[in-house]
Amino acid sequence: MVEATRKVDLDELARLEEERDFLLRSIADLDREYEAGDVDPADYEELRNGYVARAADAIRAVDSNESTLAKQRAERPRRRGRGLAWTGGVVVFTIVAGVLLANALGSRSEGASLTGTGAMPEDAQAQCRTESLQKPADGIACYAKILKDRPDDVDALTYQGWAMVRSGDVSSGSANFDRVVQVDPKYADVHVFRASVLKNAGDFVGAQKELDTLFSLNPSPITISTLQQMGLDTEIATGLLPADVAACWKQQDAAMKSLDAATANATKIDNDAAYRALTDLTTSAKCFDPILAARPDDIDALTLDSLARGLLAIQLTDQDLLAKAQAGTAHVLELRPNDPTALLLRAFWRYVTSDLDGATADLDALGDQRISPLLVPFLDRTDVRSSIASARSNSTGGPASTTTIATSTTSTP
Repeated sequence: MVEATRKVDLDELARLEEERDFLLRSIADLDREYEAGDVDPADYEELRNGYVARAADAIRAVDSNESTLAKQRAERPRRRGRGLAWTGGVVVFTIVAGVLLANALGSRSEGASLTGTGAMPEDAQAQCRTESLQKPADGIACYAKILKDRPDDVDALTYQGWAMVRSGDVSSGSANFDRVVQVDPKYADVHVFRASVLKNAGDFVGAQKELDTLFSLNPSPITISTLQQMGLDTEIATGLLPADVAACWKQQDAAMKSLDAATANATKIDNDAAYRALTDLTTSAKCFDPILAARPDDIDALTLDSLARGLLAIQLTDQDLLAKAQAGTAHVLELRPNDPTALLLRAFWRYVTSDLDGATADLDALGDQRISPLLVPFLDRTDVRSSIASARSNSTGGPASTTTIATSTTSTP
């Protein structure tokens, strides 16, 4: 872990984040070109292995500075939307498996296993990894050789199982996953793949249970980072929403991303794009009105409606909208006391209204509980706490800025 006293080069870290995203996109593009027959197999293997290794290096570099970065985020503009870069199902998980394996292989000592269950020969493991990423059927056969001597090797079982799923044999792959859970209930990686299988089958409740199990096992930062990159937790959270709420959320999510893009550069704001985004965000907020009229205690609708109205309130300096956002969040906490997402929202509303003690109390109550992944790209507890600290240092005692969730203000639509 990086020592808290070490100064992080924020420009270099931003470059690493961009390199990571570029490499993940490059892997997906290369896969598409290979499947279309536009890339020679030998070139494909060499290029893909290089991309995977470099992506793993970039992810490790970003993760190693994560704790220090959290303390320095106030020093640079927010980089939002990082958790929603990939939503491509099986193609994404081909990348995920490769990056997870490349990271593990690059960080463990010679002869040590990924999980402590025993060492697989390095050359055999590397060979299976390469074959599985390029052609799942070959990977299945490769892992079978390892499993012949080591039938309970959870790494081989897991990644052979994923190769089976990618080949269309979901039943056999799932059987592998079930065996892994029996052999080593604390092996975290398998729950990522089980969640993906259930999500693809439309069982979002079961998929969420797998993610809950995953997080209970204290997964590595690389696993969490990869989940956010490919957007599995977001897809599952969206799938759990009632259909009408999900429809409104998709409008709201698109509007907030557009607003982010339009205002990302504080010195060169795209006013026309920001105007359109605010108009779309207003429409998405109104989308929740009939839902809440029919179901006033719908926690999902209340939470997302509060987020939309609060963001609009900050952009437009509208106290009435902010009051509605606060009321919605308060109602969520009446229905579900100590709801982590609502606590973070209320902490931010309290910060905006200069109730710094109340905001701090909410953040303390929130602790390290997970909030809804739908809000993760747009609201960060560390940034809120940093903003509170900055506000306390001001002579007025009020908010230093509102850049935690919105980067600028624009004219009212």
